[in-house]
Amino acid sequence: MKALLKSGLSAVVLGGLIANLSAAPPVGIKPVARDGRALNLDFEEGTLRDWIATGDAFDQQPIMGDTVAKRRGDMKSGHQGQYWIGSYEVKGDAPQGTLTSIRFKVTQPFAAFLVAGGSGPEGAAELLARDGRAWRPLA
Repeated sequence: MKALLKSGLSAVVLGGLIANLSAAPPVGIKPVARDGRALNLDFEEGTLRDWIATGDAFDQQPIMGDTVAKRRGDMKSGHQGQYWIGSYEVKGDAPQGTLTSIRFKVTQPFAAFLVAGGSGPEGAAELLARDGRAWRPLA
């Protein structure tokens, strides 16, 4: 499986950690690469390692800290951890692109993603899974 994020206007991924939703606080189970190393799907390395970016929506990503609250006192990013993907935070609404994880084996019957997007109808954040050759939306 791969995770794919298509970014339209103001798309944001707030961590891609696979987590046990019944645990409180959330305890994540990180997918691993074929060599056994934990994948950087939650961006907590502060880099896009284990992701392939196209277009310009993910330039200068990930973002560290709650930059939303600094820019707008009435809002917060709501992200977990130190880092998150926030295309608006760098270039505003114009950038577009995709962010695709490297292939990983799904080992649990659950996954959790924190995702948000812009308030306008042009904005989009879409999570897709690839099963063989076909991409399908994650529900």
